[in-house]
Amino acid sequence: MGINLDNAFKAHADWRTKLSAAATRHEQPDAETMSRGNCCEMGKWPLGAGATKSGGRPTFVAIIRSVNLASRQILLIILPCGPR
Repeated sequence: MGINLDNAFKAHADWRTKLSAAATRHEQPDAETMSRGNCCEMGKWPLGAGATKSGGRPTFVAIIRSVNLASRQILLIILPCGPR
C-alpha cells in the first residue's frame, strides 16, 4: 500500500494551523506527539510500506534522516514555549 499524499499534505497543513493557534493563545502544544515523526500518514509510510518497497535506497535513507531531523527541530521550537 502506498501513501495518500493529499491526506498527508492536509494533515501537515492542519498541524501547522494547530501549532500557530497554540502560539497565538500562549498554550503549550503537545510536544511529545508533535515531535514524533510517526504520528501522521507521511510519518508512518517510511516505517511500513515505504521501508518494504524502498528501504535500501539512498534517497529513502535521506528521507528518514530528514524526518528525524525535523522532529528534533520541532522540539527546539515547541519546548521554549512552555511556562517559565
